[in-house]
Amino acid sequence: MERSSLITRTSLLQSLRRADDDDAWREFFRLYRGLIVGYARTRGCTDDQAKEVLQQTMISLVRVMPCFEYDRAHGKFRSFLLKIVHDHIMDTLRWSRKTRAVPLDEGAATQILDEGHRPDPAPWDRRFDQNLLAQALERVRGRVDARTYRSFDLYVLQGKPAPEVAEALALQPNAVYQHRNRVIAMLHREVAALRRELGEPAP
Repeated sequence: MERSSLITRTSLLQSLRRADDDDAWREFFRLYRGLIVGYARTRGCTDDQAKEVLQQTMISLVRVMPCFEYDRAHGKFRSFLLKIVHDHIMDTLRWSRKTRAVPLDEGAATQILDEGHRPDPAPWDRRFDQNLLAQALERVRGRVDARTYRSFDLYVLQGKPAPEVAEALALQPNAVYQHRNRVIAMLHREVAALRRELGEPAP
Protein backbone atom coordinates (compact mmCIF):
# COMPACT_ATOMS: atom_id res chain seq x y z
CA MET A 1 0.00 0.00 0.00
CA GLU A 2 1.33 3.45 -0.92
CA ARG A 3 2.23 5.80 1.85
CA SER A 4 -0.34 8.35 0.64
CA SER A 5 -3.18 5.92 1.37
CA LEU A 6 -2.03 5.69 4.99
CA ILE A 7 -1.72 9.41 5.68
CA THR A 8 -4.52 10.93 7.74
CA ARG A 9 -5.27 14.58 7.13
CA THR A 10 -3.85 15.36 10.59
CA SER A 11 -0.52 13.69 9.90
CA LEU A 12 -0.47 15.14 6.38
CA LEU A 13 -0.73 18.68 7.74
CA GLN A 14 2.01 17.93 10.23
CA SER A 15 4.19 16.47 7.47
CA LEU A 16 3.82 19.65 5.41
CA ARG A 17 5.85 21.45 8.05
CA ARG A 18 8.85 19.80 6.41
CA ALA A 19 9.49 21.44 3.05
CA ASP A 20 11.52 18.42 1.94
CA ASP A 21 8.74 15.87 2.54
CA ASP A 22 8.04 15.33 -1.14
CA ASP A 23 5.46 12.59 -0.55
CA ALA A 24 3.36 14.83 1.68
CA TRP A 25 3.49 17.75 -0.73
CA ARG A 26 2.57 15.56 -3.69
CA GLU A 27 -0.36 14.16 -1.72
CA PHE A 28 -1.55 17.63 -0.72
CA PHE A 29 -1.31 18.82 -4.33
CA ARG A 30 -3.27 15.79 -5.51
CA LEU A 31 -6.00 16.27 -2.90
CA TYR A 32 -6.47 20.03 -3.13
CA ARG A 33 -5.45 21.04 -6.67
CA GLY A 34 -8.97 20.69 -8.06
CA LEU A 35 -10.49 22.56 -5.13
CA ILE A 36 -8.16 25.55 -5.46
CA VAL A 37 -8.35 25.81 -9.25
CA GLY A 38 -12.11 25.29 -9.31
CA TYR A 39 -12.72 27.91 -6.65
CA ALA A 40 -10.47 30.43 -8.42
CA ARG A 41 -12.45 29.90 -11.63
CA THR A 42 -15.70 30.71 -9.82
CA ARG A 43 -14.15 33.94 -8.55
CA GLY A 44 -13.48 35.31 -12.02
CA CYS A 45 -10.09 33.80 -12.87
CA THR A 46 -9.36 32.37 -16.29
CA ASP A 47 -7.90 28.87 -16.54
CA ASP A 48 -4.38 30.27 -16.71
CA GLN A 49 -5.02 32.65 -13.82
CA ALA A 50 -6.49 29.84 -11.71
CA LYS A 51 -3.36 27.76 -12.32
CA GLU A 52 -1.27 30.75 -11.29
CA VAL A 53 -3.30 31.03 -8.09
CA LEU A 54 -2.62 27.34 -7.43
CA GLN A 55 1.10 27.80 -8.00
CA GLN A 56 1.31 30.87 -5.76
CA THR A 57 -0.75 29.13 -3.08
CA MET A 58 1.66 26.19 -3.05
CA ILE A 59 4.64 28.57 -2.83
CA SER A 60 3.01 30.37 0.10
CA LEU A 61 2.27 27.10 1.87
CA VAL A 62 5.86 25.93 1.50
CA ARG A 63 6.90 29.19 3.13
CA VAL A 64 4.41 29.26 6.01
CA MET A 65 3.87 25.59 6.85
CA PRO A 66 7.20 25.12 8.70
CA CYS A 67 5.78 27.49 11.34
CA PHE A 68 2.30 25.99 11.21
CA GLU A 69 1.04 24.65 14.53
CA TYR A 70 -1.92 22.38 13.92
CA ASP A 71 -4.35 22.65 16.81
CA ARG A 72 -7.72 21.13 16.04
CA ALA A 73 -9.26 23.05 18.92
CA HIS A 74 -8.53 26.41 17.31
CA GLY A 75 -9.96 27.32 13.93
CA LYS A 76 -10.28 25.26 10.79
CA PHE A 77 -7.73 24.30 8.20
CA ARG A 78 -10.29 25.15 5.51
CA SER A 79 -10.40 28.78 6.74
CA PHE A 80 -6.61 28.97 6.87
CA LEU A 81 -6.37 27.70 3.29
CA LEU A 82 -9.18 29.96 2.07
CA LYS A 83 -7.35 33.05 3.34
CA ILE A 84 -4.23 32.13 1.36
CA VAL A 85 -6.14 31.23 -1.81
CA HIS A 86 -8.31 34.36 -1.63
CA ASP A 87 -5.30 36.64 -1.23
CA HIS A 88 -3.69 35.18 -4.35
CA ILE A 89 -6.93 35.45 -6.31
CA MET A 90 -7.18 39.13 -5.42
CA ASP A 91 -3.52 39.72 -6.30
CA THR A 92 -3.94 37.97 -9.65
CA LEU A 93 -7.11 39.87 -10.57
CA ARG A 94 -5.64 43.23 -9.52
CA TRP A 95 -2.51 42.58 -11.57
CA SER A 96 -4.59 41.63 -14.60
CA ARG A 97 -6.77 44.72 -14.26
CA LYS A 98 -3.71 46.94 -13.92
CA THR A 99 -1.65 45.49 -16.76
CA ARG A 100 -4.35 44.06 -19.01
CA ALA A 101 -1.79 41.35 -19.75
CA VAL A 102 -4.54 38.73 -19.40
CA PRO A 103 -8.19 39.53 -20.20
CA LEU A 104 -10.49 39.51 -17.20
CA ASP A 105 -13.83 37.79 -16.98
CA GLU A 106 -15.24 41.27 -16.48
CA GLY A 107 -18.53 40.24 -14.89
CA ALA A 108 -17.22 37.96 -12.15
CA ALA A 109 -13.76 39.47 -11.70
CA THR A 110 -14.97 43.06 -11.47
CA GLN A 111 -17.57 42.08 -8.91
CA ILE A 112 -14.96 40.24 -6.83
CA LEU A 113 -12.57 43.19 -6.94
CA ASP A 114 -15.30 45.67 -6.09
CA GLU A 115 -16.44 43.55 -3.13
CA GLY A 116 -13.15 44.27 -1.40
CA HIS A 117 -10.72 42.09 0.48
CA ARG A 118 -13.00 39.83 2.50
CA PRO A 119 -13.43 36.29 1.15
CA ASP A 120 -16.88 34.79 0.81
CA PRO A 121 -16.74 31.44 2.67
CA ALA A 122 -20.02 30.04 1.30
CA PRO A 123 -18.84 28.96 -2.20
CA TRP A 124 -15.52 27.82 -0.74
CA ASP A 125 -17.26 25.71 1.91
CA ARG A 126 -19.45 24.05 -0.74
CA ARG A 127 -16.43 23.12 -2.81
CA PHE A 128 -14.44 22.08 0.24
CA ASP A 129 -17.25 19.74 1.31
CA GLN A 130 -17.43 18.31 -2.22
CA ASN A 131 -13.69 17.75 -2.06
CA LEU A 132 -14.05 15.91 1.27
CA LEU A 133 -16.75 13.72 -0.25
CA ALA A 134 -14.48 12.88 -3.19
CA GLN A 135 -11.68 11.98 -0.76
CA ALA A 136 -14.08 9.82 1.25
CA LEU A 137 -15.26 8.07 -1.91
CA GLU A 138 -11.65 7.33 -2.81
CA ARG A 139 -11.10 5.78 0.62
CA VAL A 140 -14.26 3.69 0.43
CA ARG A 141 -13.43 2.46 -3.05
CA GLY A 142 -10.23 0.96 -1.68
CA ARG A 143 -12.11 -0.86 1.09
CA VAL A 144 -14.88 -2.66 -0.79
CA ASP A 145 -14.67 -5.33 -3.44
CA ALA A 146 -14.73 -4.29 -7.08
CA ARG A 147 -18.26 -5.53 -7.79
CA THR A 148 -19.75 -3.72 -4.80
CA TYR A 149 -18.19 -0.45 -5.88
CA ARG A 150 -19.14 -1.00 -9.52
CA SER A 151 -22.73 -1.62 -8.46
CA PHE A 152 -22.73 1.62 -6.44
CA ASP A 153 -21.11 3.53 -9.28
CA LEU A 154 -23.62 2.39 -11.86
CA TYR A 155 -26.70 2.75 -9.68
CA VAL A 156 -25.93 5.85 -7.60
CA LEU A 157 -23.28 7.83 -9.46
CA GLN A 158 -24.40 7.06 -13.01
CA GLY A 159 -28.11 6.76 -12.22
CA LYS A 160 -28.78 3.51 -14.05
CA PRO A 161 -31.89 1.50 -13.05
CA ALA A 162 -31.31 -1.20 -10.45
CA PRO A 163 -32.56 -4.06 -12.69
CA GLU A 164 -30.14 -2.97 -15.42
CA VAL A 165 -27.25 -2.86 -12.95
CA ALA A 166 -28.19 -6.24 -11.53
CA GLU A 167 -28.27 -7.82 -14.98
CA ALA A 168 -24.94 -6.26 -16.00
CA LEU A 169 -23.19 -7.52 -12.87
CA ALA A 170 -25.03 -10.84 -12.50
CA LEU A 171 -26.60 -9.76 -9.21
CA GLN A 172 -30.00 -10.02 -7.63
CA PRO A 173 -31.75 -6.61 -7.69
CA ASN A 174 -31.85 -6.58 -3.89
CA ALA A 175 -28.05 -6.84 -3.83
CA VAL A 176 -27.80 -3.54 -5.73
CA TYR A 177 -29.75 -1.80 -2.96
CA GLN A 178 -27.63 -3.50 -0.31
CA HIS A 179 -24.44 -2.32 -2.01
CA ARG A 180 -25.83 1.21 -2.18
CA ASN A 181 -26.71 1.24 1.50
CA ARG A 182 -23.36 -0.23 2.53
CA VAL A 183 -21.29 2.26 0.53
CA ILE A 184 -23.37 5.26 1.62
CA ALA A 185 -22.98 4.25 5.27
CA MET A 186 -19.22 3.94 4.77
CA LEU A 187 -19.13 7.33 3.04
CA HIS A 188 -20.85 8.98 6.00
CA ARG A 189 -18.28 7.48 8.36
CA GLU A 190 -15.35 8.49 6.17
CA VAL A 191 -16.55 12.08 5.76
CA ALA A 192 -16.97 12.31 9.54
CA ALA A 193 -13.45 10.91 10.01
CA LEU A 194 -12.00 13.42 7.54
CA ARG A 195 -13.73 16.27 9.33
CA ARG A 196 -12.35 15.10 12.67
CA GLU A 197 -8.86 14.88 11.19
CA LEU A 198 -9.19 18.50 10.07
CA GLY A 199 -10.48 19.59 13.47
CA GLU A 200 -14.05 20.16 12.32
CA PRO A 201 -17.23 19.24 14.17
CA ALA A 202 -19.63 16.73 12.71
CA PRO A 203 -22.35 18.40 10.59
